[in-house]
Amino acid sequence: MAKVQKILIQMICMLVCVACGKEETESPLPPVTVDVMFNLNMPPYNINLQLWPAAMRMPQQQVGYNGNGLLLVRQSESYFQSYDATCTRNIHHHATALKLDDFEYIASCPHPGCGAQYNLLSGGYETGGQFRLQEYRVSYNQGTKMGRITNH
Repeated sequence: MAKVQKILIQMICMLVCVACGKEETESPLPPVTVDVMFNLNMPPYNINLQLWPAAMRMPQQQVGYNGNGLLLVRQSESYFQSYDATCTRNIHHHATALKLDDFEYIASCPHPGCGAQYNLLSGGYETGGQFRLQEYRVSYNQGTKMGRITNH
């Protein structure tokens, strides 16, 4: 009986380990330093983020993983989210910068054969995929309409 119990316990442990591995949703991107300011009184922010929800690619160059840039999402009058604009699939083979679709709520990977799409309004999760985009902290002062994106 003890042998059957050991086998049963080992099988349960294996199932738990496999299930935990499939639930991983955090971004596989390695950490990079991000510290970017934005001002909703100035272009392009006052044009692209005037109404919400809205999303745009940050105009700063060479920020985020592999210099692919950042995406800024305005969810409400005072709530913003920011994501690395790097596709989380196959990052060891290529690090592709994402493109925003016409409605600017879906970020898509333009790399041939990838096809990953990330919903920016629901946490940057890949549609039908395993990972979500790397998210950064956004602090925003509604009085001055100035914000800051950081990862520290």
